[in-house]
Amino acid sequence: MINNWKQQVLEEAGSLFEKGSEPTKVDESQQAQINALYRQIGQLKVERDFLAIPKRNGGTRVLGVPTVGEVVKRMLEPVLEPVFDENSYGYRPRRSAHDAIAVTRKRCWQYDWVVEFDIQGLFDNINHDLLMKALRHHCQCRWVLLYVERWWKAPRQEPDGTLTQRSQGTPQGGVVSPLLANLFLHDAFDAWVRREMPRVPFCRYADDGLLHCRSRRQAEYVMTRLTERFRECGLEINPDKSTIVYCKDRNRREEHEVVSFDFLGFRFRPRRCVDRGGNIHPNFPRKRRRPRHLGL
Repeated sequence: MINNWKQQVLEEAGSLFEKGSEPTKVDESQQAQINALYRQIGQLKVERDFLAIPKRNGGTRVLGVPTVGEVVKRMLEPVLEPVFDENSYGYRPRRSAHDAIAVTRKRCWQYDWVVEFDIQGLFDNINHDLLMKALRHHCQCRWVLLYVERWWKAPRQEPDGTLTQRSQGTPQGGVVSPLLANLFLHDAFDAWVRREMPRVPFCRYADDGLLHCRSRRQAEYVMTRLTERFRECGLEINPDKSTIVYCKDRNRREEHEVVSFDFLGFRFRPRRCVDRGGNIHPNFPRKRRRPRHLGL
């Protein structure tokens, strides 16, 4: 399958040689130019530019931009997209955060409890061996595997010029990194939940996710299993952004400490509502959080 997409990439690349030409076929001259370009790319040394930017809550985020990442992404995405779960919404074509918000809103009415989790430093802690194992399972194209492995092994150049060897992680900033992160979490989380807890619906957007439960006991069990699972995969849950939430409204009136959560810029919490009969009651819809003021 991936060879068919390689041919499509070549044909579309051929259209770039002549402005305005249709990206359907290439002549022999253009094909020869493309083949020569691929031979040159194959001889290139893989390099990566790194840039450290400050985080809002302290620390830094390392951005890395691979040189031929866009080509690899276009090769891999059609192969991996059919594999990904329908409840995964982050960094995927024709899916958005609003889709994740819509399905979350419906499930909060159907289920009393929510397990909210955030993975701490996902892009910095992805295990290379586990990800390569998953990638080889779905992709047999040797040059794609070669370049992905080269990117991971490429050292990071610090501001003082020294080189730091890397043994894990896929830096943010590269066009392939979100796709590879989704593949890693598909095996580490999505497929695992489907297999181990098939009756627990979930929604994931990149490294943020929710699982919906019927009772607090079930929610505590899910949180324990989830923490153990991520630890097995070399990841840790962020304790400050992960919790168990009670979806309180007029039909669910128990008193619990946590009755709200934030997900993708929206706050889910009990709000004062008026029904068709004019009765005032609490409900559990979403509310858009106030936009943060960003300093220049």
